[in-house]
Amino acid sequence: MYEVYRRRHIHAVAELNLDADCWIPTADVSWYEHDKQHHRRLTGPNDCFKIIDEAQVYAFEMAKAWIDSDRTVKLSR
Repeated sequence: MYEVYRRRHIHAVAELNLDADCWIPTADVSWYEHDKQHHRRLTGPNDCFKIIDEAQVYAFEMAKAWIDSDRTVKLSR
């Protein structure tokens, strides 16, 4: 799943944790700043989500919260 939020690109996936039989929410946030591409990989809890869709939604929300807390985004609003 892919979304753009505040000029940041979010690619959200859910990875299966076979040991816990749960989905792990993961998001890759990327953006360009001063002609250089940046990435930030975010990973959520590994023992909560039995349904893949819930893990993906959590990944997006986790990424958006991280973007909202990033000082460089607040300065460029």
